[in-house]
Amino acid sequence: AAGRAPAPDLVVWPENASDIDPLRNADAKAEILATVQALQRPLIVGGLLEEPVGFLSNVALLFEPGKGNTDRYVKRHPVPFAEYIPNRSFWRHFSKEVDLVRNDFVPGTEPGVFTLTTASGQQIRAGLAICFEVAYDDIMRDAVQTGANVLVVQTNNATFGYTDETYQQ
Repeated sequence: AAGRAPAPDLVVWPENASDIDPLRNADAKAEILATVQALQRPLIVGGLLEEPVGFLSNVALLFEPGKGNTDRYVKRHPVPFAEYIPNRSFWRHFSKEVDLVRNDFVPGTEPGVFTLTTASGQQIRAGLAICFEVAYDDIMRDAVQTGANVLVVQTNNATFGYTDETYQQ
């Protein structure tokens, strides 16, 4: 705001930056919109959406000044045993801990590319991946083949603290 550094063309918050669904919770959405208004730049927010009914979606949401939420990308490769439990009834025979994952995340179906124009008029086509998706060549390739000219990978190791998950990532 003081002008000591150039303003960024795009601001990216990490995976799960809004772990309260900002499309259903007015307070969370208001905080994001206030940030975009102050920045006067596009903001990609990692979020959790309570959809479809009974499930969750791990998403990247694009918010633009004066427009609000203009696009979304739904993580295409949720992590088994972390974001969903495959064959839950089978694994429950071995451990009731599978039910710590209360709602399974659903996978998206489309490559993630957000198209936006910078304050200087340049076009950014941000190819998206969320966390461990960066390990899957097809997800990154699809973004590039769909026209991405920059890759954005949101992650949130803070959720996992000092567990092996953090070090593996």
